[in-house]
Amino acid sequence: MKIPRIVFLSTGSFFSLQVATELLKKNILPVAFALPGHPSAPHSSDTFAILQDEIFRQFHQLIKANSVPILYARKNNDTYLLPQLNELNLDYLLVACWPDKLSMKIISCSRDASLNIHPSMLPKFRGTNPISEQLATEDKKFGVSLHLLNDRLDEGEIVLQQQVKVSAGADRIEIEKATALAGVNLFARAINNFGTENWRPIKQNQIDAS
Repeated sequence: MKIPRIVFLSTGSFFSLQVATELLKKNILPVAFALPGHPSAPHSSDTFAILQDEIFRQFHQLIKANSVPILYARKNNDTYLLPQLNELNLDYLLVACWPDKLSMKIISCSRDASLNIHPSMLPKFRGTNPISEQLATEDKKFGVSLHLLNDRLDEGEIVLQQQVKVSAGADRIEIEKATALAGVNLFARAINNFGTENWRPIKQNQIDAS
């Protein structure tokens, strides 16, 4: 079986760190990781800022330990990131938490598909903070969606989707770990399904969107 060429785009957040860890556990080794750049070091004792910086450091160490190149994006991704992606001859572009909307030029640079792992049962809880938003509601059906990227945030066709089981009263960390693991399993299935009758992306129902 041909080993697919994958670039993983992420912010280095806790969720994307979990996704990267699960990819490597499955021996899915990207040809490169793309990061938006190192966050500025915290200048105060702000706990959240220090935690975010520590998570980014762990993410960076994980990548280096596996000898994978890192692409650092800039504000204009088409100018800086796109030429690097084109040189890598990609089969898949995989995203888990990216701070900017990607252009169709970048989305179209992969040969097979450009996909996003989103930790909710789309079309519910679109956006950049779906788990926290869902935790603030009565909806406890947590899950993850693997969807195609398009020119609208989290609105691409769903390739695969799965609810996840978490403990009663589960916090964001537990849910992010569970959805990251399930999301990587969906991505592995999607790679095997591509080009077969099992590859059946489904349009999202806009009526149910939130």
